[in-house]
Amino acid sequence: MFSPPQFPHLTLPDVFVRLAIGLKTGDTGVTVVTPNRRLALMLKREFDNIQAASSLAVWDTADILPFSAFIERAYQDALYSTGADKLPALLTPSQEQALWEESIRRSDAGEALLAVPETARLAREAWQLAHAWQLIPQLKNFPLNDDGKAFQDWMQRYERSTGRARQTDSARLCDLAGELLQHAAVRKPQCLICYGFDILTPQQAALLSKLEASGCDVVQARPQTHHGSVQRVACADSRDEIRRAATWARARLEANATARISIVVPELAKQRNAIIRIFNEVMAADAQQVRPFNTSLGLALTAYPLVSTAFA
Repeated sequence: MFSPPQFPHLTLPDVFVRLAIGLKTGDTGVTVVTPNRRLALMLKREFDNIQAASSLAVWDTADILPFSAFIERAYQDALYSTGADKLPALLTPSQEQALWEESIRRSDAGEALLAVPETARLAREAWQLAHAWQLIPQLKNFPLNDDGKAFQDWMQRYERSTGRARQTDSARLCDLAGELLQHAAVRKPQCLICYGFDILTPQQAALLSKLEASGCDVVQARPQTHHGSVQRVACADSRDEIRRAATWARARLEANATARISIVVPELAKQRNAIIRIFNEVMAADAQQVRPFNTSLGLALTAYPLVSTAFA
């Protein structure tokens, strides 16, 4: 069973203090990584607000970025170093998708499939999860059912194809970055703060352990805890549920205009249009020009009239 390494913990105010001291003294060796881009942007905004409240007119941008961007930066640094000729080429997501589709189409199991692109997308996600949890060695020696055997065949074909072309992908980049960060030509922070990680995968933990062993000070930080009450409400249908959520959010905004409210929606893509329509009705009842809310999921390109017309 995987046991994550234990790193020292900091509070959020301590994180901002370390960043501020580092920028003030010219020490740019403090980096904060987050699980996603949205949290990184939120931390940057909060840090900037603190700096502005300290009567500073200008300050350097804090080095706060998603974990995926951190390992991509390590790869880019190595790509422009003297040992770049030994690096595998990093595939883009669309290139990964194309290679998975090719691997599936050339397999025996793929001949019977009607939706190869969708299958390739799911296989790519399984490949990423298997690497994140370091399950590839077990998959190669584990008794599998027919679906598992088909995925194993596709995985081996994909692995051989990328190996011959000296290519790597987002699933394996974290392992590669762990090796690259040992080299002097690749930027390595003096202190790496992991903020907001509920779970560290074995792949992430291995990289952090290598960083710590090479002299980097690795610490963890969590958001400040808040105590609240939980209430369950019965709704007539999904539209009633959305309207109740919008009404609830508006009431809290009217009570505190600076409040930040989050509403979690399962299968957001399926309900996005209904959510925006109902929230517009409830939130924009006073005909205000700017929406007081945003959604974390954008529209597909083909959903825009101009692009849709071009495809038609």
